[in-house]
Amino acid sequence: MIKTIQRILSVIFILSCTNSNSQVLYENLYQDSGAYAGYSIQPTSDNGYILSGFSNPTETIFGQDVLLMKIDSLGEVVFCKNLGDSDSDYGNVAIETYDGGYLVAGRMASFSTSSNDFYYAKTDFNGNLEWEHTFGGTDGDAVEDVLQSPIDSSYYFIGRYGGYLAIFNTDQLGDTLWTKVYQDTGSFYSIDFASDNTLILSGTNYSSSIYKGFVAKTDLNGNIIWTAEFSGGGYEYFYDCEERADGTIVAVGYSLEDSPPPHTDGIIRYIDASGNLLSYETFGEGLTDGFKSLCLTDDGGQVTAGIKYYPSDPSNQSQVYVVKTDSTGNLIWETDFGQDLPETENGWSICKGTDGGYVVCGQKTEPGESYVYVIKLNESGSVVSMNEVQTSDQLNVYPNPFTVKTTIQFSKPLKEQSNILVYGLSGEIIFQDVLEVGTEKYILRKEHLTAGIYIISVQSSQAILTRKIIIN
Repeated sequence: MIKTIQRILSVIFILSCTNSNSQVLYENLYQDSGAYAGYSIQPTSDNGYILSGFSNPTETIFGQDVLLMKIDSLGEVVFCKNLGDSDSDYGNVAIETYDGGYLVAGRMASFSTSSNDFYYAKTDFNGNLEWEHTFGGTDGDAVEDVLQSPIDSSYYFIGRYGGYLAIFNTDQLGDTLWTKVYQDTGSFYSIDFASDNTLILSGTNYSSSIYKGFVAKTDLNGNIIWTAEFSGGGYEYFYDCEERADGTIVAVGYSLEDSPPPHTDGIIRYIDASGNLLSYETFGEGLTDGFKSLCLTDDGGQVTAGIKYYPSDPSNQSQVYVVKTDSTGNLIWETDFGQDLPETENGWSICKGTDGGYVVCGQKTEPGESYVYVIKLNESGSVVSMNEVQTSDQLNVYPNPFTVKTTIQFSKPLKEQSNILVYGLSGEIIFQDVLEVGTEKYILRKEHLTAGIYIISVQSSQAILTRKIIIN
């Protein structure tokens, strides 16, 4: 059973001492044993997150399963499902559906007569399989993104079919309504529903002997309205796109730069509603930098996640790379996460946090193992702020779970008067008390609370200590 292998950091970040808003910040690794990766993460209506990727507990060469995993707002596993059979199967994207269930899609070789087929499956709220479909041609096919229509609740799937750009539409049971395969070699990687009730697709196509960033607008039946290609002279790929409220299309990916040494940069292109380039910005200083995912922010900007590789540091191979920019691409902040070799990290997907900030999903690899890697950031791109500390060795709660009372034990007597607060999962303060100087332990009784999951936060001017508690 998949579990949280390592909670690198887990804290509550109190935004203001005068209100009840809070953020859970963490870096978590998830795995059973063997090889795992997270390719997609999206928020859910119950303040959790749905993830997709692959799992390979046996670490066989051809043994990946489609991974569908749900975590709650604290990063704890709610359920984990392995779909597929015994061949190379991957879950590239997962979304919450309008009926409260989940849909995961990607590629599957287990039941394929070719190298890969389209695969998509629907589950209920608890991750129990309701239906699944697979189909394809004679070459490698894959779903890269999916969108549920806000008009008729049908599903739009995009990706590649036989090496060509493709989109297909299904009803709510996954039965195919129509399929479009365009005469362009390449793949779509992202789909967005536009404000004028059209579809915006982005990816890459092979044109004039190079791969170019590609954006297309279609009607709801997949008929092309316009297409646009972009390249700075070298290869360019778009892995995600979204339409802003002003109609501007933001596309992100990576571009190959020929300046010595040849390298790739993360790129953000701003495109108008007719497919014309407005402006672009590139980011990165490594050998292989690029963006895999995009999230529009409330201030009109965007935050992107991807990979950064530092060639000047032989001890470092790749790290998760996160960049926040304003509405015109000016850098606000950038950060990276990872360790030295032999460990490597990749960032594949980013979304808004259900309690603020951002959540990044990817993969962390070390010799013989790899993990689903999830990072919860605040709005400044940090997991740790000056007022935040790790909790594992400074605050202990026992018993936990409990039914009548529990003891909160501090590793050292408190050096100053502090406040103890108990938060509900939506951030509201349920209970609070004052702890005097010298306090070493505190008894919390159930009479203040009902059964459920809560967060204890002990706050002073020097630190904030946190712990999750469960009351039966």
